[in-house]
Amino acid sequence: MTATDPTRFVGIDLGSKNNDVCIRAPGQGREEAEHRRFANTPEGIEELCGYLSDLVGGQVERVHVGAERPHGPVVEGLMRRGFAVFAVNPKQVDAFRTRYTVAEQKDDRLDAYLLAHCLETDPQVFRKVKFPDALLTLLAGLRSMHYDLTVEVGRLSSQIRAQLERYFPQILRLGTPREPWILSLLEAASTPEKAKALQGKEVADILKRHRIRRLKVDDVLSVLRTTPELLLAPGTVEAASRHVQMLIPRLRLALEQQASVYRDIQQTLRRLEEKERAEDDGRPQTVTIVRSMPGVGPLVAATLLAEAPQAIADKDYKVLRAQSGQAPVTRRSGGKIRVHRRWACNPMLTEALYHWSRVAVQKDPYWRAAYAALRARGHWHARALRTIGDRLLRVLCAALRDATLYDPTRLKAAA
Repeated sequence: MTATDPTRFVGIDLGSKNNDVCIRAPGQGREEAEHRRFANTPEGIEELCGYLSDLVGGQVERVHVGAERPHGPVVEGLMRRGFAVFAVNPKQVDAFRTRYTVAEQKDDRLDAYLLAHCLETDPQVFRKVKFPDALLTLLAGLRSMHYDLTVEVGRLSSQIRAQLERYFPQILRLGTPREPWILSLLEAASTPEKAKALQGKEVADILKRHRIRRLKVDDVLSVLRTTPELLLAPGTVEAASRHVQMLIPRLRLALEQQASVYRDIQQTLRRLEEKERAEDDGRPQTVTIVRSMPGVGPLVAATLLAEAPQAIADKDYKVLRAQSGQAPVTRRSGGKIRVHRRWACNPMLTEALYHWSRVAVQKDPYWRAAYAALRARGHWHARALRTIGDRLLRVLCAALRDATLYDPTRLKAAA
């Protein structure tokens, strides 16, 4: 054993109240391993770190810790004290569990032992956890907030649409509930009867305040005064309109927060670029290269940098295409080969790649031609976009390796 080899393998099954810990030396079996439980509190984490440090005489770098999550107070506390922490996908732990039991039982002590044991026997499935840049951590939090707010906006606008379709469907011809001016119009005229009494000056003020130029006052009044042939039960209009009025402030708040977080994402990306320029060695850096790709806007750039920081830093095309769902899954059995879409992936990365590919096809002639060729070969829309996304990732990794900005002329020359 060399001076850098681990002397202890530690598995931690993270819990909300307590953390089950298994400690074993290299080669030890399940009966010889030591099991302990520490409270999931600052004091408990400090006790855990102190206990592990005492076991190895302060040589904390020789303690390898396995966990199912690459973040959290326990993981970060161990890393700050110098322990080597490795993370593994929880689905792989489920697969490891069948080595010891075929019953579908869940045992915290067993999971802790599995993490400690497999960290020695199957180190290739673990990845070492590293502290990301502080700005990347901020960017990841902002991107997660924006994602949650986007889901919330979609949910609330769908609820408003469902209520409007019950008693006031004509207003949906003017726009969607997630448009702020439609919400203002609904506040001024919550029912068809109030809409008929709405004055042109009130509509003009709403259009001017929200800078709506595609519609004239008369166009809006004409739609609002259309009477649909709806036979409603007594009280339906009152109940549905009240429901809509309760949802409007919530949707407006979600839209305002979404816009605010989007601005923060843009500002954080600018700060990252400024930081890279301060450390510039004369060649383009990561954020600048990512943002030079066709179809990459602030949200796509933030998702790539925040959700796959290690893969971007390593320029690892295979990991990126697997995490984003672009790499297909091939099943070979009985002489037959079947290729399926990959579902075990990061949904935020998958969504980002979809929009990246879609916008690149719309804006860039080369990728538009590539998409048309795929469709001509019989690929349906989604599959063609996944293929475009896969190619874009390959080009991005090549640009990162060469430290060059995206150059469409090189692609055309290669084609």
